Amino acid sequence: MQTQLQDLLRPIKTHTLDLLTTLRQRTREQHGRLDAGIDFGSKAWGRERYAAFLGGVLDVVSSLEPAVERWLGPLSNPSRVACLRADLARLGIPEGGAPQAPHAVHSLAAAYGCVYVLEGSALGGLVLAPAVEAAIGPEAPTSYLRLRGANTPRAWRAWLERLREYGAAASPTEVDDACTAACRTFDAYSSSLALHGALTQEPACTP
Repeated sequence: MQTQLQDLLRPIKTHTLDLLTTLRQRTREQHGRLDAGIDFGSKAWGRERYAAFLGGVLDVVSSLEPAVERWLGPLSNPSRVACLRADLARLGIPEGGAPQAPHAVHSLAAAYGCVYVLEGSALGGLVLAPAVEAAIGPEAPTSYLRLRGANTPRAWRAWLERLREYGAAASPTEVDDACTAACRTFDAYSSSLALHGALTQEPACTP
């Protein structure tokens, strides 16, 4: 998956990636743990596991999306929450569960850190969608995984430019806040997906 995502970043000059590089470096452990648990190349994407995945993501996103949009404005149309609910409905699965208690999005910097994870998940969704369709069938509801479809690379680059502009003026404290928020967001996904039984392996405990 990492190779495919890196291809989307090649046209962007490295001097614009200062904050992005810092976010990548400081979330590497959390990001790797989540990716390993999801196992994008797994053939074990049955209907039950996919429903568990959607439910676990919904529990995080239903609280996180509105929290960051208070700082940064609308991130996606339709919203991730709407797509997740529509996909679960098409599977005939009640939402169930309850949103996780959100970690505080207490600053603009924290919002940028959270959205780094949210926007990155849109790239991951494009990688996961074919695996789900291969396992469940072409009728599998993937509106969340294919959130922006062919516009995903363009939207990612637009987000990186926005991140670059913010990072160019960010203080060290703001960079720390962004990285801390991003780490907590990855951990929130790992915890929720594990709780729903959607991971192929339990996430390791964070010290």
